[in-house]
Amino acid sequence: MDAAVDSDIVWRNITASLGVYSNVKWIQVVTSMLSIVGSGSIIGYAVFQSAVTSPEVRPLFYLSVSDLLVAFCWLLGAVLYRPHTHSLPCFNLQAVGQVFYLSTYLYTINYMWQTFSNFRRRISNDLNQVSHCIYFICLYTLT
Repeated sequence: MDAAVDSDIVWRNITASLGVYSNVKWIQVVTSMLSIVGSGSIIGYAVFQSAVTSPEVRPLFYLSVSDLLVAFCWLLGAVLYRPHTHSLPCFNLQAVGQVFYLSTYLYTINYMWQTFSNFRRRISNDLNQVSHCIYFICLYTLT
């Protein structure tokens, strides 16, 4: 009697976990598609407007390309995933996806650094202009 109850509990856990895998798979497909649309729109805009040559846009463009590659890996992984199989192509795809994920992280840091540097440079230039203006105003009033 106990063995039948135990096997029934195990069977319920397996079927419940397969339902969870199905839900996670659909969540991964939807988020991958949203990421592809978002990154693709940034890439398309930058290419069609010839903004890729701009130093302000280039870090964002590289970040978008890396994010697009991560999203494609995640989408392929979600489509090819089957529970209870450990195939070499899925493992390799996951490894490639992790490399692109790490590059996305590093490009995010690069984008933040470039944005901060540009902002700091602009603030410094504005402060220099204001200080020169105040200096000349003071000289003018003193004479």
